[in-house]
Amino acid sequence: GFLSAPLIKDRLSIVASARISPLIVGIGGYRAGVYDLYSKLTWRTTDHSVLRGSVFYSKDNFSYGTVSGKESMGWGNLMGNLAWTYRFRESQSIDIQLYKNKYSNQQLREVNLSDVYNQVGMYSDVDELVFKANYQVAFGSGWSFMMGTRLTSMQFDPGTTKVLADS
Repeated sequence: GFLSAPLIKDRLSIVASARISPLIVGIGGYRAGVYDLYSKLTWRTTDHSVLRGSVFYSKDNFSYGTVSGKESMGWGNLMGNLAWTYRFRESQSIDIQLYKNKYSNQQLREVNLSDVYNQVGMYSDVDELVFKANYQVAFGSGWSFMMGTRLTSMQFDPGTTKVLADS
């Protein structure tokens, strides 16, 4: 579904959407769940200034049965963005953004070997935090000048494993 509406005429608006896969229920030994959610709020604080915030969440899961057990995998993404744009005049502006992104991945295998239940899982994720600031001046005849900075912090967990064995 999708929604777009002004909350305060010419000042505050919202956009929201949701998607859910028709495969959210299982078919035989196969199960899938795929969905995402998005929302954005835009606030025109003055005639020259706009503040925007958005959030995006996505999650996909798949699992299926095997002869000796079950396997599943999934991944997800959570992103948030806060941005401010200020126009000094029609041809001159500054844009500042801060956003956070977290991506995760998981794999799990459950198997019964020689009457021993085994479970092996691997989990990995990426965390990213970014600050950006850009200044732009537009000249006549399609020419413009832009300068800015970007600071990025990233953390990557390449995989944490967990092994369980119960008899």
